[in-house]
Amino acid sequence: MAISTDHLVVRYGAGNAAVHDVSLEVRRGEVVALLGANGAGKTSTIHALAGEVPAAGGTVLVSGEKTSAPLHRRVRQGIGLLTEERCVFTGLTVRDNLRLGRGSVSDALDLFPELHDHVDRPAGLLSGGQQQMLALGRVLAARPSVLLADELSLGLAPVIVQRLLKAVRAAADSGVAVLLVEQHVHLAIEAADHVYVLRRGKVVHDGAAAPLRGAPDAIAELYLDRAEERAS
Repeated sequence: MAISTDHLVVRYGAGNAAVHDVSLEVRRGEVVALLGANGAGKTSTIHALAGEVPAAGGTVLVSGEKTSAPLHRRVRQGIGLLTEERCVFTGLTVRDNLRLGRGSVSDALDLFPELHDHVDRPAGLLSGGQQQMLALGRVLAARPSVLLADELSLGLAPVIVQRLLKAVRAAADSGVAVLLVEQHVHLAIEAADHVYVLRRGKVVHDGAAAPLRGAPDAIAELYLDRAEERAS
């Protein structure tokens, strides 16, 4: 197993837990979509896996070994993290942004040839889609064993989302383990092998992606809390 959680709990301060007893796993060569409504606990789960926030309970395992290491150490273990904020330095050129990564500039440009004509432009002058290609290319060029991608497509047009997910799928096919939080649910399910759905910080669905493709009613059912509906 490339990365997994066992009864994970994430809590911020003295408040209620954002994530309750979440167990999930991602294998090499697999895209796992982590879905759910806003506030379901998806980002908290990603941050705990990356070491950006500590687990308040349960465990995180990388390659089967328990870890409580912070983010910078997990990056050295092969974890690649892409947050929902576009991870680019807008005042630096595309080339210099790529040089800050752990991989080569040429490898990143091979992944996203759309950036070739912009390598000497400040990243701040790129479109939102180009900035996300830059961020994803920099992470993937480092050849991580695990990619944790949080809202890869935030604010982007579906055609750009498809391009980004194509690169993510190709990375998985080359052996990377991918955990993907994505607001474009149907596109995420098309790219994914497996799906977890969170509701109020708990896993309410754990299964293969294929049965959910082309099944909007089934997806909607997973997002809804029927007990709440009956009480309202």
